[in-house]
Amino acid sequence: MIESYPQPPSVPGRLPEDNVRMLSKLLLTLVVTVLVAVYLRKRYQQSKAQKTSSSGNSLPVRSTGNSELDSFLSKARDPSKQSSGTATSIPGNLAVKIKAVLWTLLAVLVVSGGVASYLYWQDQHRLVTVSANERMEVVDL
Repeated sequence: MIESYPQPPSVPGRLPEDNVRMLSKLLLTLVVTVLVAVYLRKRYQQSKAQKTSSSGNSLPVRSTGNSELDSFLSKARDPSKQSSGTATSIPGNLAVKIKAVLWTLLAVLVVSGGVASYLYWQDQHRLVTVSANERMEVVDL
């Protein structure tokens, strides 16, 4: 015979303590994830800015003459002077699209994993009582 344990009184509008703990753990995980993403993005931007500032000064600059070689070298030093129809803009656009697809895929994976974990946790905290008269009673804890 299965013993039935008394349920604590529930207050309308309040979640049980286990649910509150689970939600707080999920929120804490979300906050830590966002903080790490912001930190890594800022660090990446700083390293990128340092690389561009140091690489811009590494090429020699010739100040005499206005030959074709000088105009070519000035375009090589400063990519913003290049025309908009060049082949270098295509890989940049493709990289942005791939990055957006990867971030979307990551978000879908995180959300679906969170939902699956929550549903599994909720199922594990359900009490099932089976009595002899073929009646099953399900009580959420």
